[in-house]
Order: sequence, then C-alpha cells, then structure tokens
Amino acid sequence: MEIIDEARLDLSVEFDADSLLEALNRDGRIAIHGVLFGVDRATLRPGSGAVIDTIASIIDAETGLCLEVQGHTDSTGATERSRVLSRERANAVVSALHLYGVDAGRLEGRGLSPD
Repeated sequence: MEIIDEARLDLSVEFDADSLLEALNRDGRIAIHGVLFGVDRATLRPGSGAVIDTIASIIDAETGLCLEVQGHTDSTGATERSRVLSRERANAVVSALHLYGVDAGRLEGRGLSPD
C-alpha cells in the first residue's frame, strides 16, 4: 500500500442558508455534511452546531417547509444495528432542531442503512 497524503481529512464544508434553500427548492432535497457522530453513537459531536443552526434558520424562514431528516450509517456492523443507529441519528438531529424552536410537526426522522 502506498500512502499518498498523510494530512488529516478536512470535514468542514462551506455552505450558507441561501445556497441550501436554493438547492432544496431546485432539487426537492439536499444532502448535508458536517453533522458529526462518533463511531456507533447517535450523540451529536462538537462541530455540528453550525450546520444545525443553518438548517434551523432555513426552517424558521420558510414557514411552510416540512422536512424529513434522514440518518445514515456506514457499511460496518450488523444490519439491524445499522437500522437502529441510523434512526437514532436522525432523531438526534430532530431533537437538536427542537432546541432551536422548530415545531415537531415540521420534522420527521427516518433512518437509512447501507443495505
């Protein structure tokens, strides 16, 4: 095996609420990166707040907007655990958005596993 780059992976993704809303209106969905979880965990890690804040500002500005929040896992681990974990992760994001005052009726958490 040859290591090409030993630099740490940069997980930061630059985006703003206007760009995300534009993509959502254009495509009907958006993929958000930067909501971070530990391995086999559904607790939000530090560094996720800016992304959650941006999502909350979009929902706040678009009063008729309802969203499905999808949680994901990687392909490691048992299938059933991945299903449960992905659902828990989606619900963790929904719970965080509730802390920003987003009405529970505007959000639905859904877990997706790689299988």
